[in-house]
Amino acid sequence: MSITIDKKQRGLSIVELMIALLLASLLTAGLVQIFTSNSQTSRVNESSARVQESGRLASDIMARVIRNAAYFGCTNQVRINIMLKAGSVDLDSFTTGIDVEFNVAAGNVWGAVEGSDVLFLGGVNTNAALRTTDQTPVNSATIFTGVNPQDYVDEGDILLISDCRFGDIFQATQVQDNAIVANTGGSTVPGNATQTQSEYPSGATVFRPQRNAFYVRENAGYRSLTLNPMVVSAASGEIVGNLAGAEELVGEVYDMRVRLGVRAGEDPPEDSVVGSWATSWAGIASEEDVIALQLSILTRSPQDNVVDVPQSFCFPSWFSCTGTAPAALLTMPDRRLYREFSITTGIRSRLQ
Repeated sequence: MSITIDKKQRGLSIVELMIALLLASLLTAGLVQIFTSNSQTSRVNESSARVQESGRLASDIMARVIRNAAYFGCTNQVRINIMLKAGSVDLDSFTTGIDVEFNVAAGNVWGAVEGSDVLFLGGVNTNAALRTTDQTPVNSATIFTGVNPQDYVDEGDILLISDCRFGDIFQATQVQDNAIVANTGGSTVPGNATQTQSEYPSGATVFRPQRNAFYVRENAGYRSLTLNPMVVSAASGEIVGNLAGAEELVGEVYDMRVRLGVRAGEDPPEDSVVGSWATSWAGIASEEDVIALQLSILTRSPQDNVVDVPQSFCFPSWFSCTGTAPAALLTMPDRRLYREFSITTGIRSRLQ
């Protein structure tokens, strides 16, 4: 049996080539679409995880510090006497548990994002490092600690001594091997205007006051939740009483707003219940009437071009953006992924 070969067949026809190219194009387009879809899904998932992580971390940190704010040992802050000299130091800041600068302007001293809020939380470290071993008479400048306080206190440090009846905030002008001296002499700044005025029995506690500012700061387009502590130790080399040494706590926090929870009344159980929420100090008789804080925190993804169109949020979370107030919606300036977190936390020392 013989096989006949058609010598006229030299390759593929134009029609066959066009069909092959069409099929190859369709296959390539499908593969590209699958790759693009998977890549975008991966970007969204990664961005969502980062946004969730930043929001939860920021919420956890702020909830913890708010709960511990306004703690001055077992002494009520209104019974604390400030022995420091008046001058460049804001003396009221040492006994202020809660303060807020609302809607800060551009170019503010903290470097906070324009329109955001700056939250100040004061009090003392929760654990007293030193206790008195001997009675401290009225007007005595020497506070005996029994143990060597030099591992805890430096000359020039700001301290609080308390025995639950009252307290005194003073500056250590000298630190001895078994006592802290607080007199009106020396070259410390701001210095003491008077010597220790109260009489303390043995067992009185010595704390280190603290005051921290929390806000959102921007640097070259990068935003973060920032901590700015007040200087209370002369060993730092900074001016005591100033805010210095800003530190980043959580990255990619875009904005933070604060609302004050004001107690309902002056008698139990109303004094432990929030009667109203405020976004200014107008109408609040005393800072001590604030028993809770509500924070609205907006976080964003590090990557841009994650979502198809810029997102819009009702921010802060307590705004009403429905009905006749659509202008309250906050539209993002880019296509990053954003998410709002809201926390409400009571101030523990004011709810007992």
